Amino acid sequence: MTRSVERFLVLCAFLAYLIFQIHALAFHGYWGQDWISQKILISWAAQDPWKFLAHYVPARTNPPLYYLLCATVRRIAGLARYLPAIGLMNIAFSIVGACCVYAVIRKLIASPLLRVAAIVFLLFLPFAMIHAQVVAADALATPLFWLLLWLVISFRPQTSRLVFGISATLLCLVLFISLLVKFTFGSCIPALLLWVILLWRTGQLSRSRLAILIIIVVAAPAVFSYAHSVRFRAESGNIWNIHPIKPNQLWKTKMNLCSIVGLRSRDVDVLRAPPYNLLGNRSYKLLESNGHSFAALLHLAIFTDILNIRQPDPYDFYFGSRTLQSHRRMQIAVCTGIAASIVTLISVIMLLARSIFSVVFQRNPGEIALLSVLLFSLAWFFALVVMFPFVPNPYYAGFWHPRLFAPALLGFFMIGFVFLDRYKPQLHGFKTVVLAYAIAQSAIHASFLWPVESDRKLQEFNIDVATSRAPAVWRVFDWQDNYGSNPTKEYWLDRMVGIVVNRPDGSPAENWKLSMNLTPGPADPSTHRAVRISSRGIPAVIVEFDTKKGVEMETPIAGGRNDIRVELLSPSRILEQPDEPLIPTVKISDIALRRADGVSATFYEQ
Repeated sequence: MTRSVERFLVLCAFLAYLIFQIHALAFHGYWGQDWISQKILISWAAQDPWKFLAHYVPARTNPPLYYLLCATVRRIAGLARYLPAIGLMNIAFSIVGACCVYAVIRKLIASPLLRVAAIVFLLFLPFAMIHAQVVAADALATPLFWLLLWLVISFRPQTSRLVFGISATLLCLVLFISLLVKFTFGSCIPALLLWVILLWRTGQLSRSRLAILIIIVVAAPAVFSYAHSVRFRAESGNIWNIHPIKPNQLWKTKMNLCSIVGLRSRDVDVLRAPPYNLLGNRSYKLLESNGHSFAALLHLAIFTDILNIRQPDPYDFYFGSRTLQSHRRMQIAVCTGIAASIVTLISVIMLLARSIFSVVFQRNPGEIALLSVLLFSLAWFFALVVMFPFVPNPYYAGFWHPRLFAPALLGFFMIGFVFLDRYKPQLHGFKTVVLAYAIAQSAIHASFLWPVESDRKLQEFNIDVATSRAPAVWRVFDWQDNYGSNPTKEYWLDRMVGIVVNRPDGSPAENWKLSMNLTPGPADPSTHRAVRISSRGIPAVIVEFDTKKGVEMETPIAGGRNDIRVELLSPSRILEQPDEPLIPTVKISDIALRRADGVSATFYEQ
């Protein structure tokens, strides 16, 4: 493959990635985990930036820089458009980060075919695509990690004093910025110390330059990081309830050592690609302590849209609903991704051992770049994993989710391609096979990551509802109500709310009477509201009101899942309030669903 062909293919991969990410904006691809909490933090940062920068409050788990940046975008773009604007900003960050990833790939992989395979595979990993856009500090953390790593690999220790000083200062500056985005960047400080020592060990640093690097690149960020963490603990306390335990208790924790370093018999469950959703009784088999291994859950979340962020959303909710077709494709991705995970694990172990031997014992400076990727990735990874035994419930809290490990996981998968480049079997067409695998795997990912409205049958994740033999069971999906429980049965309408009714599969269609009260909310000075209520099989009903109004309508309810939509028509444009992350246009209350014989549908608490 010529250089021009490689550049063309890489450019096509980046262009396809960009199209996917921009398209996702139209389907609120920037919504993600802790969505309301993220909006609240941005609101606080916009109200008083200096206080937000200088002080921590409970519920803040990250440093302030990303949220201050989002608050600036909010002031520039306005309350009506700032969230898509932040999504665009995150996409721009991801493109810069991907360019740094490709720059590192070019330094480590000699084969053009494998370089193309590596960047295609890394660009279209589901967790990486999703969390490159979701509004959270992770969107900036991953690009900064790879910018830092690219600066490390590109560092020339024996250059002129001026270039040496500028390079060291730039490294320090990027690390300082990174420490203000994510606390996990503290793990890069010991990695940088080891990198500096390895430069000296291989004879690339004089004692004076060794001292300069230790002071500028290691000591100064270390002092800053320590002071920052002390202030965080003093003002926020032990928010994760982390407590030390005795060594003999490591086998008795919520996620014990067996689950962290080994496999479990129930790990085969992940091949079904279940989404991350709780059942009505707040249970979920994948979240049971020590039921599944960390490795299996991580693999599941790497190769699927585990939170359904990029899935069709028939109503405004935190996460969408998978079609059965997309769910089957995720199952295929989980199974075919096993090859990549196994190769990556073997590659990391083997190349770590070989590069340590080469650099430390043979003093070969040529392997420092490879060892640097391993050191920084492992430092980030284990800085999080070592905390699992000390937190109350890492399964339920989702600490196994790959968004927390995104920078390191990209590094590990890159190492897999480096391994294939260096120790490829002498088989004709082997590199072409690897490229074909990377493209095919990425195509599977793309097939379920392209969000689009769909009339296909949705997968019903909640087995308690799907198999219920009650005459009818109803629940409400609304992002402003969160995805937790709501015993009050009062819901705020922003643009759309979904009232989802399940009846036993195979049941004949029956006419039920749906009733609810609609009350204007405080999101607009005018009290006049107009909403449309619709479902399959009946004409849409438009309701206009200025005060609290009761609504009753007949609706056919068939066997299986039935979606009833409540959509806001007027006012057509609602602005988020500066100090309120919710957009309460209409309060929906007193929802009831009754059959002609007086039987009421059962409310199913989320």
